[in-house]
Amino acid sequence: MATSSKARRNQTAAAHVSGAARSTLLWVFIAIGALLVAGALTATSLGDRIGLKFSPAPSAAAKSNGAQAKGRGSAVTEPFGIDDLRSVVAVLSEAERARVIGDKAAFAQLVQREAARRSLIRAAQSAGLDSRPEIALLMQRNSEQVLVDSFVQLKAGAALSAEFPSDAQVKAFYENNPERFRLDERIPVWQIFLSAPKDGDPAAVTEIEKQAKATAKALKSGTLTFAEAAAQNSDHEPSRLNGGFMGNLRISELIPEIKAVAVEAKPGEISGPVRSAAGFHLIKRGERIEARTLPLERVAPQIRASMRQAAETRARQRVVTQAQQQFGVTLSEAELERWRQTLGNDSIAAKRVD
Repeated sequence: MATSSKARRNQTAAAHVSGAARSTLLWVFIAIGALLVAGALTATSLGDRIGLKFSPAPSAAAKSNGAQAKGRGSAVTEPFGIDDLRSVVAVLSEAERARVIGDKAAFAQLVQREAARRSLIRAAQSAGLDSRPEIALLMQRNSEQVLVDSFVQLKAGAALSAEFPSDAQVKAFYENNPERFRLDERIPVWQIFLSAPKDGDPAAVTEIEKQAKATAKALKSGTLTFAEAAAQNSDHEPSRLNGGFMGNLRISELIPEIKAVAVEAKPGEISGPVRSAAGFHLIKRGERIEARTLPLERVAPQIRASMRQAAETRARQRVVTQAQQQFGVTLSEAELERWRQTLGNDSIAAKRVD
């Protein structure tokens, strides 16, 4: 019984991730991840090269030094060298490899990023992080995820024709989804907004209304331009920073108070102050933009990209479904509940050990 209890404590202790380990691991992976995101390696380039049998062997010196140099529990990776760079370049697509090697600045950036990444790895290994069970497990899971992503990408890519979608398919999509390419009737609108909620202090609201009327008078007399008045008085920051311009707005989306004025006003005419639940608005409108449908030649690139992305998503899902059908494990609810209870008990035991 004592032996079993001790074994359980050892098992739970090995599986338990302390707060300090989580924090250290998080910063290490954030730093390495940032370098990878900024670097030249991508899942696509890996997929482009995954079919090649390329496995650069480490140099004899690296093998010898790696066997001798030890950190706390593991061999410390040697400084970044040409053999490591060959491995990095090998997984790039042909076009990306040619670009990097042919451009001195791009090549220098790649080497600097990889050297910095190697420094982080050596620092983490010197600290003994890679010998911790919880970190080794995360490293294994990340390696497995690369394998999974590469498999799904390759299988899905093989199932999708490079010519998809054809011009005829793009045209059919355009014709079958006219609402996606129709621009509603719009109107350019400028405003100066003075905040004065209807439930605010009556005296304060009265003062704000006087300010709105004085601003309108200055605009109509030419004492101030609309952009100047917006910069000085408007409480709506996005339009205030843009000379009061709100954009080409759909008439159907305007609030009733603004819509009534904007539709009836003449282009360039200043209307207001208009009272809304939020405050007072001074409105100027431009020429009405009639509703229209975007032509096929203008939206074809977007349609093609959207259809391609949707098809790739479906292809990847089919790969996942087929893998689950062929290699999946079926578990009963009772078995799932036993597992849940067991893991819950493991967590309790781990806390007691701490």
